[in-house]
Amino acid sequence: MTVARALGLPDHPGRSTMDTLLRFVPDRHLLIVLDNCEHLLDACAELLGTLLGAAARLTVLATSREPVNVTGEVIWQVPSLSLADEAIELFAERARLARPEFAITDDNAKAVGEICRRLDGMPLAIELAAARVRTLS
Repeated sequence: MTVARALGLPDHPGRSTMDTLLRFVPDRHLLIVLDNCEHLLDACAELLGTLLGAAARLTVLATSREPVNVTGEVIWQVPSLSLADEAIELFAERARLARPEFAITDDNAKAVGEICRRLDGMPLAIELAAARVRTLS
């Protein structure tokens, strides 16, 4: 299991990974960060429900496009970036990481704006698109 590996927990013959986690977390003050839970929503909900039930000092930060639906869940919706400036700036910053000479110019400003608009100003989508400037004109 990915969480056990991230915590550096070894495999124990005859013990499930969940049992190993349940022996590890109860007495620790931990923050576990899970990203993109929407891809494994049921598995994440089961894991988090079990771990949170066993560990009073465990805090979880989970990102997902859908609620995980565990007891005590608090949902914060991350708004899209402003298409007028924030989205364009993020695109340019991330594009420069892929191609240092990249700059917003009169020639590409309309295309970059359209990309950001089509991606609804979503930061992760913009970052992934900007990384493609390495291979695209």
